[in-house]
Amino acid sequence: MVQGRSSDDQTGARMFGMQVCMGAGRVRFGGTLRGWHRFPVSSGGGARRLCTATCRRHPDLSTPLPMTSWTLARRAERLNPSTIREILKITERPGIISLAGGLPSADTFPVQAMREATATVLRDTPREALQYAASEGFEPLREWVAAELAGQGIQVDADQVLITTGSQQGLDLVGKVLIDPGSTVAVESPTYLGALQAFAPYEAEFVAVEGDDDGPLPQALEAARGARFLYLLPNYQNPTGRCLPAARREALAARAAEIGLPIVEDNP
Repeated sequence: MVQGRSSDDQTGARMFGMQVCMGAGRVRFGGTLRGWHRFPVSSGGGARRLCTATCRRHPDLSTPLPMTSWTLARRAERLNPSTIREILKITERPGIISLAGGLPSADTFPVQAMREATATVLRDTPREALQYAASEGFEPLREWVAAELAGQGIQVDADQVLITTGSQQGLDLVGKVLIDPGSTVAVESPTYLGALQAFAPYEAEFVAVEGDDDGPLPQALEAARGARFLYLLPNYQNPTGRCLPAARREALAARAAEIGLPIVEDNP
């Protein structure tokens, strides 16, 4: 995390920077300063600590930097390195074709269409496109999403549509509003690793729903009774690639309604 401010030396104003590091790591000066220092991280009371360093440009960069110890939130102990991120690092190696990360073929990217769309937006509405806007998302896009869902038999209003920065933000928001510490979340086995990573910081307790080649078994939802929700991927499930047959979908929806179990559908 970086926070900083810079100013011209002629004004005599201060320039400062702040860096936060996890563990004994490297802390970089903010703003226009260039330098690296290592700081140990203290611990106490079983809590992990953050160290912060604040630097001033004048009079001497060699002056020891003041340090402050921060106590991390308990949920931070449930944060682990992203396995997905590590998988994607491997895909950057020359000659590697990974089937683990769910990466689409780059040959299918609509590069020309994206180039033309971007050029059109920046030509016709450049200021609106680059300005801050409503956090719900671009209204015409939300209206389009609502119309598209209506074509699938899902009646929603544009006001009920929220545009997110990818599905991972959507999963994080689901966890934020639905999960309390100790809440039960029902999932398939196996299920999408990214969802587990999004829900875990909110201190969810996961229960696996038994299934077969067609997906979770409706009668197995009894084990999820009382859960905050059942997380399902009906189409091209990650990691199995399975699609739920229509009959299984209907049976799962009916059984979930009977026991009062909400379903969070992650539909790629």
